[in-house]
Amino acid sequence: MQNERERQENESRRRSLQETERLENEVQSLKSKLAEESTETKRISARREYESRDLQERIDKVNADLSLAREQLAAATTARDQLQARVEEQGILLKSSEEKLVALSQTGGATDVNHEQQLGVEVAELKKSLDLTKAELRDAKEYAEKMKEIAATAEDALQDMNSTHDTFKETIDQQLAEKEVSSFRLLN
Repeated sequence: MQNERERQENESRRRSLQETERLENEVQSLKSKLAEESTETKRISARREYESRDLQERIDKVNADLSLAREQLAAATTARDQLQARVEEQGILLKSSEEKLVALSQTGGATDVNHEQQLGVEVAELKKSLDLTKAELRDAKEYAEKMKEIAATAEDALQDMNSTHDTFKETIDQQLAEKEVSSFRLLN
């Protein structure tokens, strides 16, 4: 009977040792998986931080470009307004000179003809100046339109960049949450 009891105790001890060894192997395996999950989570976090910084830098650049485009648009609008005022002023001077020419041409005499020719030259110069100013105004309007297009494009790019950043952030947050859940399951 004693032999039987010793044999049972030995068998029980052997099973306990086997179970302990199996449990230790399982703990080691879980620790290894946990370390891998922890490393993966750190890698994803580092990638997220890097890409977030990169996207933020790109957003800041687009914002700066948009700000610059707005400033240029404001400058072009101001230049256009100034040119428009010059055109109006030149138009008034031209009309005034033409009226003087008509008034002087109605009087007779040789000295008046000389004066009339001088006024004709002045009118021609004023017309030329007016045409140049109109051309500058047209160019300024075209420039202002280009700046509006650039500003609109920059705003669209900024919105796309913000959307991409938000999508990326959600994806990374979701991946991190999945990794944390996976790590938590491994621990329990």
